[in-house]
Amino acid sequence: MTATDQVHAGLPTVESTKPKVTLCILTYGGHLELARQAVESIRKNCPRSEYHLIVGANAVCNETLSYLESLHAAGDLDHLIHSVENINKCPMMRRMFERVETEFIWWFDDDSYLTAPDTLSQWLGAAGAAPASTVMWGELNRCRWRSDFTDMEDVEGFVRSAPWYRGLPPPSWRPGGKGEFNFQNRNCGDGRWDFIVGGCWLIRTSAIRALDWPDRRLIKLGDDVFLGEAIRQQGWELGNIGRPGVAINTEKRRGDPGSCATSHEPADREPSRLAADGTKDDPGNLRTGPSIRTAATGDRSRSGTAVQGPEARPKLEAEASHSSRQCS
Repeated sequence: MTATDQVHAGLPTVESTKPKVTLCILTYGGHLELARQAVESIRKNCPRSEYHLIVGANAVCNETLSYLESLHAAGDLDHLIHSVENINKCPMMRRMFERVETEFIWWFDDDSYLTAPDTLSQWLGAAGAAPASTVMWGELNRCRWRSDFTDMEDVEGFVRSAPWYRGLPPPSWRPGGKGEFNFQNRNCGDGRWDFIVGGCWLIRTSAIRALDWPDRRLIKLGDDVFLGEAIRQQGWELGNIGRPGVAINTEKRRGDPGSCATSHEPADREPSRLAADGTKDDPGNLRTGPSIRTAATGDRSRSGTAVQGPEARPKLEAEASHSSRQCS
């Protein structure tokens, strides 16, 4: 029976029954309990017909591999990608994304997991209600300092040399950063890097394909921050929905932090980290800015400090008075 015959007969077509989202879980090392927690939370809370599931296994222990292979054999995993050696996050992510055939990708580090049965519908509902220009959803985080998310010296050079660079000035506290020369009346650029926390995020597969993400130069460190910048470069937006029904980054960072595969010379020095009164200004004491649509519950990020909420979305002036810096 053809697809046309199915429609005329009132039967669902293959296309109409195809899941909208592929859930991707990255597992690592000897952490069977985390792999099981992440996978079983999905099996418990999501109808099997509504998702594809891909698991990347980076140098996992025999117990974890046996567990995952049994699920794959039973059809509970659509794809299992195993590497005996730890090829690290971004290279494995590329391999996993090559297998995706759905409209959306929902990424999970192995220490993130679902906590409620309606989580899948909440996240896909947010994506379905968003304009086409919004391509990624999750909890918005912000870094103000290069050292918060990477050990790379020349982050501006990295961005400007990227295939996804589209000419927008990268974040920088030097005048001209993000096109600002007197940011918040402080005679400096805008050095804030906005991104969706890397432990769990939903994205349009078309955006991943357009960006050819992950950037082939990345290994692990700072990948979520650079993805946020790559999205900004295209004129797209981030959807800050917080973390409904998901526990994110529940464990400490494990393994090699995975520096960038390329290096650059310093582009400029960072502005002083002292507040106007000469005291230390804690970069974790941040608030959401005007580009943030929905307040989110504050928490840590793999790559930096989280944007705090949920009480308000203050004006730039309020943020400036709350977290004043000298930018020269």
